[in-house]
Amino acid sequence: MSRRAGRVVRGIVFDLDGTLVDTMPLVVRAVAYALEPFMVPPSPAEIYRRVAGPAARCLCALLGGEHHVPEASRRLYEYAQRHRGEVDLFPGSVAVLDELRERGFPVALWTGRDRASATIILQRHDLRRCFVECVFGDTLESHKPDPAGLLRLADAMGLPASSLLMVGDAEVDVLGAAGAGAQALLIHDERAVSPQVLALEPQLASNPEAAYDRLRKLLGPAVPTLK
Repeated sequence: MSRRAGRVVRGIVFDLDGTLVDTMPLVVRAVAYALEPFMVPPSPAEIYRRVAGPAARCLCALLGGEHHVPEASRRLYEYAQRHRGEVDLFPGSVAVLDELRERGFPVALWTGRDRASATIILQRHDLRRCFVECVFGDTLESHKPDPAGLLRLADAMGLPASSLLMVGDAEVDVLGAAGAGAQALLIHDERAVSPQVLALEPQLASNPEAAYDRLRKLLGPAVPTLK
């Protein structure tokens, strides 16, 4: 248990992409490949800015309609499967997950990625063991920033949502946390953060490694045990 600005933090919820695993380069390339037959793909920076939530919803928004989404989805899945070995963990991600668990903090996952593709990543890096529960992009009808996913995790963890800290790299993570009454730690990767999100007073980290350091400071010094 730890405190932040007078509020007790008793559990941690992580996003996946851009927070624990460095999937964004692969995601950007896969989205561009999916869109190529139907339009000139946006720049990598624009794709990066706009991808969040289930793949079909993102492709629909980028294509401006649903007509080509089935074929674009097939191409995206094909590319992602062919290159799935290119997804790497951020340095220190497993270490901080294990440290949190060893110190008695329950840890859960709330990702916009669908269960099938997320499971491939979790299995490849042996991450599923780290989480009390997972909510994927297709677990519920709603998606971030709707707080339903975080509220479901709070229930699974046996904790009030107000005692959770949400760690993610997208503004929807902060908005979802605020909607549930939870706190948030935003990995902004040097991107500008909107005034709306800043007004919610999330903790800020410039990259995943800096976020892990903040979590360790949140934990405080380890308490020695008698043997």
